[in-house]
Amino acid sequence: ALIAAFSAVKALENPHRADMVAALGETTGRVALARLRARMRADPVGSRILVERPVITSTSMDVHRLAHLPDGTLGREYARFMEAHGFDADARADVRFVDDEELAYIMLRYRQGHDFLH
Repeated sequence: ALIAAFSAVKALENPHRADMVAALGETTGRVALARLRARMRADPVGSRILVERPVITSTSMDVHRLAHLPDGTLGREYARFMEAHGFDADARADVRFVDDEELAYIMLRYRQGHDFLH
């Protein structure tokens, strides 16, 4: 609870503190992660993802290659977003405050996939 409160205050003071935003999500998101896991387990693709545990890295999502795709494609827009903000797929923080290994993977996947939502 102390980590959640501290990270909440720090994240509100400076929303650019990705480490504090990440800690807040990890320490307050157990119920949401458990629901996500249940939905993933109930779906054939979600189940496969939980077994295979793919991750988004600079190798799997080569921003330089994606930057040459046509405008408006998901890959091109992802590359544009990552480059514009100076983000690196390999720089995402490790999950530190989720004890359950499967839930920790789901948090990591959520964190890695978040950039696609922009």
